[in-house]
Amino acid sequence: PHTVETVEDSPTRPVQNGFGAPSMPHTQTEQKTSTSLAKKYNMGDDLSELSKLKETLQKLQAENISLKAQLGSMSQEERDVARETAATVEEISKLSNALISVRAEVLAAKTKLLESTAELTAAKEKKQVLGDLISETQSTKDALENANRDIHVVNESKQVAEQRQAAANATSGSFEGDLFGFDPTPAPASIPQPT
Repeated sequence: PHTVETVEDSPTRPVQNGFGAPSMPHTQTEQKTSTSLAKKYNMGDDLSELSKLKETLQKLQAENISLKAQLGSMSQEERDVARETAATVEEISKLSNALISVRAEVLAAKTKLLESTAELTAAKEKKQVLGDLISETQSTKDALENANRDIHVVNESKQVAEQRQAAANATSGSFEGDLFGFDPTPAPASIPQPT
């Protein structure tokens, strides 16, 4: 078997430097340090190191699994968020379309209201004009009726005056006939009846 020759086992011999010249032998402190390092480097240390490496690997694998699980959970959350976002966008689109429709209806209602207001204003103006015409016509009617009444009164007064004048004239003629001895009002001639 291969044996590791330590510094203590090897005889003291000059150590050549890089130029081939012998150098001074190791000091006592350097020999102890080399011996301690050589004793620590054995198979037991290798197994312990391997066990530590395996333990570290297991920890890393467990952490990797945990991270993958978290990543899967995050991916599910991202999918949920994406689904909710899509639903929200769709709802916003529907609401936007509804808003456009409602705005169109409001605009149509405003237009109809303006038209109705214009018609109402025109109707009120026409009513006012008709009222004025009715008032004027009524005034004209009243004036005509008053004029007719006045004319009727004048005519009646004239007829009464004429009748009085005729009566006065008749009375005056009768007085004159009596005065001269003849009938001032001869009897009317008889009209022969047809046979």
